[in-house]
Amino acid sequence: MSDSERPSCSERVHGRLALALLGLGIALGPGLTSARAEEVPDSDGEPPIVLTPMAAAFEEELGGRAPTEDSHFLFSAVSTFSPYDSSVVWTYAGAGCRSRTSGSSWFDMDLHLPDDAILDYVRVYFNDTDATHDVTVTLMEVDGGGSATTIASATGSGTPGWSSAGSGFFSHRVDNVAAALLVRVGLGNATTLALQACGVRVRYSPAGIFADGFEAGTTAAWTVVVP
Repeated sequence: MSDSERPSCSERVHGRLALALLGLGIALGPGLTSARAEEVPDSDGEPPIVLTPMAAAFEEELGGRAPTEDSHFLFSAVSTFSPYDSSVVWTYAGAGCRSRTSGSSWFDMDLHLPDDAILDYVRVYFNDTDATHDVTVTLMEVDGGGSATTIASATGSGTPGWSSAGSGFFSHRVDNVAAALLVRVGLGNATTLALQACGVRVRYSPAGIFADGFEAGTTAAWTVVVP
């Protein structure tokens, strides 16, 4: 065999790699097939998709409203919230979670965001094995004059254990001159560790550079006169 007909070093390495990968595929193939066959298919014939708490926490990012480079998140543990009033008797369940023993059912948190930021999502995290009661979260604004307006809310469902519930998308511009923002978590009439509220996360975008100019449709502050 002439030198021109001999396979190069690179060709020999690639050939050995291909053979190794082929052997690995043969070795793993039956095992993979067996594992897949043990899954119970959905009605469409495909294996079921199981959402873990982490995946469920981010499904809104995959639903056509994914975060942009301007998106920010604020995540607070419910253990840092204030009891609604002095009648609340609660138990610390660990990892930032709280359960209710007696008294009022709510815990409140002031939400501090910059003026003109846009809120668009709120999510509550919980541990629920209570077949009767569910966790709720309500985002509201209060004007200091006795008026409270609900902006968005979310409620858990069933007994999923560790899970979360989202509000769906909305749009609310922060106006710190007119009102304060309040996040309220409720545990219904639950009185055991079977229902725990653990965290609340909000998504928002800060005010844009031109929020008081052309972006808002206001041109009064703009001039063509060069000083």
